[in-house]
Amino acid sequence: MKATNGGCVALGQRTVIDRHATLIAKYGDLSIGPDGYVGHGCTIIARQSIRIGADCLIAEYVTIRDQNHDYKSGRPTRKQGFVCADIAIGDNVWIGAKATILPGVTIGDNAVIAANAVVTGDVAANTVVGGVPARVLKTAP
Repeated sequence: MKATNGGCVALGQRTVIDRHATLIAKYGDLSIGPDGYVGHGCTIIARQSIRIGADCLIAEYVTIRDQNHDYKSGRPTRKQGFVCADIAIGDNVWIGAKATILPGVTIGDNAVIAANAVVTGDVAANTVVGGVPARVLKTAP
């Protein structure tokens, strides 16, 4: 876990970070609410803002990044900078193993993200999504 270049990492009470997880706030803010769990081998990197609510369960090898490399033809990617967009994850969200959450996504309370899903757009509260790209599989009554 590290915060550099003015970044900030804030963990709520009783939040557990499993072994080999990487949490980085480089310039940005990363916050995880109380009673959360971040599984083995997860990568969460905030260059702008990632907010994860209370009671969230994040399974092993999940990736959450609020940035992507910018891309313009004819220039080396490493020299093009980043495009960033905030990520907001509500309370009591369960993110399955190896899922990926991309920049600009908002996930509502009580949502479930299936294993290996790639979340490219917002997820409504009380919804189960899965697939690549993620789509609605079920909505709670």
